[in-house]
Amino acid sequence: MQTDLFLQSIYITLLIAHIGILLMLWMGRTAQRNKEWLASAIGVSMIVLLIQLLPADTEYVGRVTRDYAIWLALIGTVVIVGGLIIHDVARPGMLEQVQRSWLIIGGVWFVAFAVTALLFDPVFVGWSGWTDTISPVPAAIGTVGVIAYAIYSLGLTFYFFYVAPMPEVANRAAFWVVTMGLLLAGAGLIASGTVLFMVAGNILLWLAIAIAVHGIRNYRVPDVRDTIIALVQTATVVAIGWALIFATLYFMSTTSVVDDLFNTSAGAGILVLALTALVIATLIVPARYIIKLLFDRIMMRSRPNLASATAQYSQRVARAATLEEVVNATTETLNRVMGVKRSALILVNNTVRVQDSIELVVLEMGATLSNPSGVGYLHEKSPIYHTLAVRSVPLGQYDIDYGPAYQKVSPQEKAFFRDLKMSAYVPVSADNRLIGLLASGPKVNDTSYYREDVELLSVIGQQVGTALRSARLIDDLQHLNDSMRVLNKRLEGAKVELEKLDTIKTDFITIASHELRTPLAQIRGYTDILDSLNKSNALKEGQADQLVNNLRKSTERMEELISAMLDVSQIDVNSMDLRFIRTSAETISKMALEPLRDPADERNIEIIRHSAKDLPNIEADLQRMVQALRNIVLNAIKFTPDGGKIEISAELEKAEADGKPDSVVFKIKDSGVGIDKKDIPYIFNKFYRAFDTQLHSSGIYKFMGAGPGLGLTIAKGIIEGHGGSIWAESERHDMNEPPGTTFYVRIPLEPPSGTRRVSPFEEERAVKS
Repeated sequence: MQTDLFLQSIYITLLIAHIGILLMLWMGRTAQRNKEWLASAIGVSMIVLLIQLLPADTEYVGRVTRDYAIWLALIGTVVIVGGLIIHDVARPGMLEQVQRSWLIIGGVWFVAFAVTALLFDPVFVGWSGWTDTISPVPAAIGTVGVIAYAIYSLGLTFYFFYVAPMPEVANRAAFWVVTMGLLLAGAGLIASGTVLFMVAGNILLWLAIAIAVHGIRNYRVPDVRDTIIALVQTATVVAIGWALIFATLYFMSTTSVVDDLFNTSAGAGILVLALTALVIATLIVPARYIIKLLFDRIMMRSRPNLASATAQYSQRVARAATLEEVVNATTETLNRVMGVKRSALILVNNTVRVQDSIELVVLEMGATLSNPSGVGYLHEKSPIYHTLAVRSVPLGQYDIDYGPAYQKVSPQEKAFFRDLKMSAYVPVSADNRLIGLLASGPKVNDTSYYREDVELLSVIGQQVGTALRSARLIDDLQHLNDSMRVLNKRLEGAKVELEKLDTIKTDFITIASHELRTPLAQIRGYTDILDSLNKSNALKEGQADQLVNNLRKSTERMEELISAMLDVSQIDVNSMDLRFIRTSAETISKMALEPLRDPADERNIEIIRHSAKDLPNIEADLQRMVQALRNIVLNAIKFTPDGGKIEISAELEKAEADGKPDSVVFKIKDSGVGIDKKDIPYIFNKFYRAFDTQLHSSGIYKFMGAGPGLGLTIAKGIIEGHGGSIWAESERHDMNEPPGTTFYVRIPLEPPSGTRRVSPFEEERAVKS
C-alpha cells in the first residue's frame, strides 16, 4: 500500500511538472506551429502518466488492458515528437516529404498495434509478463516497431546533422539526437511493465519533453559536441585516477608494505600514505593536461591566443599601405589564426543608388574594388544594420537565418549574406561610423564560434578600422592621380582634335569661299557681258542662249553647294525626311551611275556595274539612296587617275541573328590613290580632307578636285537613316602606285521601326518618275 502511494505521488509530481512546462511553453514566444506540436506531445505524455495511475488490472474496452493502452500512448508520443524534430531541422525542400513518410509509418505502426486488441486474447504486452502472454504477437509488433522507428528517427536526425549547412545547425540536429534517444529509452522502460523501470522511464520521458521545449523556445541550444567531449575527458581522467589508485592499493595489498606500515609507528605509516596519495594526485595533473591536449588535437579544437594573434596582425597590417594589402593581411591572419576556410573584408559604400541603404562590397584575398567578390545592399531600417551599425555588435550567420529578431529581414538581404557562406560578421568602425565588416567563414573543424573567437574578431576589427581608413585614403589619392592622368591624356587628345577641327574649319572656309566665289564670279561676269552687249545692241544670234546657259550652270553649282549644307544640317539634328518605297538594288545603282558616265568617259575612267537583278527588293528612299551612292562614286572618280577603273556590285547578306532582316551590301571599288589608314576613321566627318587643300580644284570631276568635304558625310547620314552602315577599306595613300579604295554600303531589306512610309499613290508616282 505504501509502495502504491509512493508511486502515485511520483506520477502526480510528474503530472504537475508536465503542466508547468506546458504553461511555460504557452506563455513563451515560440512559433505557433511549434507550440501545437509540443502541446500535443506534452498532452500525450500526460495521458501516459494518467493511465499509469489506474490499477494494473484495469480493462478499458473488452480485452484492452492498461499496459496495452500505455503502449498506444507511447507510440503516439514518439510519433508526435519525431514529427516535431523533423519540422524543426529538415530543409524546406524535403520537409513535406520526410514528415509525410514519418507520419505514415507511425500511423501504420499505431493501427497495426491497435488491431491486435481485437484479434488476440489476453492483450498484455509488458516485458515482465511476456512469459504469461498466450500470444506474443502484440509484444512483437510493439518491440519491432520501437526498434524500427528508433533506427529510422535516429538515422534521419544523423542525416540532418551530416548535411547541416553550418555548425550551429549541425549542433541543433545533435541536440535532437540526444532528445530522441532519451524519449525512446523512456518509452522502452515504461513499456517494460516493471515498476522501477516504469518510474525511471517516466522521468526520462518528462526530461525528453522538457529538453524539447527548451530546444523549441531557444534557437541556440547547448553545444552537444562540447558537452560530450567534456564528459569523455572527465571520464578518462577519472578512469586514469581510478586505475592509479587501484593499482597502488592492489600493489600494497599483495606485498608486505601494508604490514610494515602498520608495524611501524602511526606517524610514519600515515606519512607514507600521504606521500603515496600526493604522488598519485601529482600524476593526475599532467595526465589531465595530456588528455585535453590530445582531444584538442584530434578534434582540431585549439583556441587562438588573443595576445599573440593581435600582435601578429598588428605587425602585418602596419606594413600595409594599400587597400589590397590590408585585405590580404586581414584574411591571411584570420585563415591562419582562427583556422577558418575563408574570410573576407566587406567595405561600406554610402553613395549608392538604393535610397536609405548602404552598399556592401565584398573583398577577398587578391580582390580589389575593381573586381569584388560580391555586392549587396543593406537597408538602414534592417535589424542586421541596427545590430552591426547602431549597436556595433558582432553577428553570426546562424542568427540571421534562425534568430527571431531577424525573421522580418528582406529575402534579398538574407540571400546576400547566405551566398557569402560566412559564419560571423564583426563591424569595423572609424570615427563612430560603420566603414566595413570583417567576415569570417566556417572553421576547418566545423565547430561553432566560441567567446574567445568573437573577442579575437572584435579586436582585429578595431585594428582594421584604422588601417582601412588609411588604406582607403591612399587608394583614393592613387585613384585621383590615375584619374588626373587619364584626364590629362584626354585633354591632350582633345587638344589634338581641336587643332584638327580648327584646321578643318580653316580648310572649309577656304574651300567654301573658293567654291562659292567661282560661280558668283561667273554669274557676275556673264551678267556684265550680257548687259554690255545688250546696251550696245551687239548681241548676235545664239549669244544670249550661250550666256544664259552658262549662268544656269553657275546657279546650279551654287544650288548644289547650298543643298549639301542643308542636308548636313538635317543630318546633324536627325531631321532628314526619308520616304520609303519598294525598290531594288539594280534601280538604285543604275540611277546613281547614269549622270556620271559622261564625266568618267571624258577622263577615260571605266565604270563597270554588275547586274543586281537577282537580289530581292528593298524598302528605301529611292532619291536619297541614289544621292548617297552617287556621292560615293563621285568621290571615287575624283581620286582615281585618268585611265582608271571603278567597279560597282551588290550581293545579299544573311542576318546573323534571328528576327533581323537580311541586307543588301553595295561594293564600290576604285583604282584610285587610296586613303591612309589613320585617316579612314575621319573621312566621313564634315569638312574633313585627307589631302592637302592646296591641291584643291574647283572642277567637280577633275582629278583630286575635292569639294567642300560634305559628300561622304551626307552619304553616311542617309545610309544610317535607313538602318544601314558604311565603311571603307584601303591599304595606304600612294600617288605614284595607286592602291585603290573599296567602300561598302549595307542596307537592310526592311527599314527600321518608326520610319515614315509613302502612300500607295505617292509610291506609284515615285516609281513613274
